[in-house]
Amino acid sequence: MAAFRRSAFTLLGVVLGVAAVAPVAAQEVRMVRFSRDGGPGSISSVRASRTTGDGETVVFAIQGPAGRRLFLRRQPTDPGTVFQEVWLDARPGVSVTRRGREPATVEGGGWSLQLSESDLGRRTVRCWLGILASKVDPGLLTAAADFGALYESSGLGPLDPAFYPVWLLWKVDEPASLPQGGPLKTEAGPFSGTPWDDLSRLALEELGRP
Repeated sequence: MAAFRRSAFTLLGVVLGVAAVAPVAAQEVRMVRFSRDGGPGSISSVRASRTTGDGETVVFAIQGPAGRRLFLRRQPTDPGTVFQEVWLDARPGVSVTRRGREPATVEGGGWSLQLSESDLGRRTVRCWLGILASKVDPGLLTAAADFGALYESSGLGPLDPAFYPVWLLWKVDEPASLPQGGPLKTEAGPFSGTPWDDLSRLALEELGRP
């Protein structure tokens, strides 16, 4: 888990523009490898998306040096409603349902919480959100906090909307220490072999779920 925590900076890569590979009809897969000279090992990220008349469904499968895998899934359901999930390695995870301008419903570990983004300024709300996520997997909070520290110092543009659950969770903790190493290096795919074949398969399987 510690190595995954140190490597959370690689989540930044998902907001960078990378070349698309192997588009099939309205389906698209993107692969990118992230690394820092003198820093932790490389991270592999696969983004799979499918566009239909209902909107775009997006899945991220990201693997860090320690082998832990972060998954995100964003899917429109009813008109004006979006269902999102984040988990490490395997479900269950934390889910977020958003209906227009209504408060978001966050669920996980048998708990449920409704909140608006303005509520995140309240310590009690952040505490309840942290407890909910910790009941699922404390590693989610670790990854989110590390990612938040790095993203907010990066000067990059808007996050991919699929990372909304991560954005919520990184508000729970104080920012983590930035990883050591040189500038962030990105390499666009396509790639094959380990872990790319497995990550692509898992991302596409998730993309095909109803």
